[in-house]
Amino acid sequence: MKYLVICLLFLISVAAKAQSVTIDPANSNGVLMEAKSSNQGVVLARMTTTERKAINNPNAGTLVYDKDKLRYYLFDGQLWLALKLDLETELIANERTISNAAAKYFRMRVAVSQKWAAVGLPEENVNGLQNKGAVIIFEKTLNGWIQRTKLSPADGQSNDRFGGSVAIKGDSLIVGAPYSLNGNRVNGAVYFYKYITSFIPNIGTIKYWSLQVKLQSNISSTGHSEFGQNVAFDNNHLVVGTNGQDGIVYVYNNLNQNWTFGQTLQIPLSSSSSNTLGRKIALSGDYLAIGAPYNNDESGQTTGAAFIFVKGGGTWTLQKILYGDYDGDSFGFDICLVNETLFVSSPRFDNDKGGVRIFKRSGSNWLYNKLIRPFDAQILPVYQETIRFGDYISAKNDYLFISSLTGTVAVFKKDEYGFWSLYDKINCTKYPFAVSADMDVNSSTLIIGKYEDAKIKFVNIE
Repeated sequence: MKYLVICLLFLISVAAKAQSVTIDPANSNGVLMEAKSSNQGVVLARMTTTERKAINNPNAGTLVYDKDKLRYYLFDGQLWLALKLDLETELIANERTISNAAAKYFRMRVAVSQKWAAVGLPEENVNGLQNKGAVIIFEKTLNGWIQRTKLSPADGQSNDRFGGSVAIKGDSLIVGAPYSLNGNRVNGAVYFYKYITSFIPNIGTIKYWSLQVKLQSNISSTGHSEFGQNVAFDNNHLVVGTNGQDGIVYVYNNLNQNWTFGQTLQIPLSSSSSNTLGRKIALSGDYLAIGAPYNNDESGQTTGAAFIFVKGGGTWTLQKILYGDYDGDSFGFDICLVNETLFVSSPRFDNDKGGVRIFKRSGSNWLYNKLIRPFDAQILPVYQETIRFGDYISAKNDYLFISSLTGTVAVFKKDEYGFWSLYDKINCTKYPFAVSADMDVNSSTLIIGKYEDAKIKFVNIE
């Protein structure tokens, strides 16, 4: 009733000041109220910050002007969001704080797919087990992104680091626990979840994330494999990376909704490449790209490398090896593959300023297309030489997202002529530790995890 009175008073006020107020009865999606005037504007509710925060149970969509902050605030169903007063092309990030998190220091892993987002917290303490790890699931609703559940396997132990890698598509979720023990050896494990609907007598219909299968490597050596350090999957294949000395990647095939072992891909790592920390996997159709940022090139320099495999006749074979330009580039620290375009980051390129290289496939070859540098993102090393531009990257459709130590995520967009240019920048109060993007006809979302923080950002693109 209170809101009805406010609306009526608002209409009376507008009618007295404006030339006319119309209500469109033909609008089937709701009532359109339009204040028409050629020389006056509409003033919404004005209040102090204390008064705004004192509103009892505001409805999603409530809009007020904060006289203390000198800006408009929109309530999205959970939080008051300050509306940006900058250029209309800029992107607005909606921040969410992870609730019931046991620790503050997070090395997040994030993934998003249409209505679901997964946030891996490998250093989360669960039920007294240190670094057991967990995954937080968010759902996209009419009131924005809502935290739904927290997953951590019943068989998990301390230091498993469950959530060390995450990938989500539709109602399927893959989670890596790279430090899970198998006997006395750090073997690693990968968990596959499905969001299912079940009917329970006397309770009714329930929906939940159900563990379908747990996968582990079959490496028989005594070395640590860290199976599940990185994962990627689609409707046909699941690819699991390791992080140990073996340089092995596992490929599983989807057979009747079950993941069956297909083959192992042996990465030709150099003798100095036992530490492949940061290696990433990107899968797109019949092409697979794997980054090895500490691999030596043909001359023996530790430039890093990207290995590209192609599937033919049911078998994956190595098609191309790409190397960084200089010793210590960390080429392949992060990697993305979208159709025929490959993005490879080199965060230590040019004395830790960093960069991202773009390659285009032409037949069986991958041709260099462009190097994106910090100054392309309007990031200049005036006060900070160590930028590490490209520490984490994500790409989807015609967008490329690049994080750096400066606390920004640069958004690049490809135009109709194939040129990449800066579209916008998203500022984070802390170093953006992980980025992931998903876009389709009905959904366009970027998710950003931040270093040493229990907060994430959701950004709508276009």
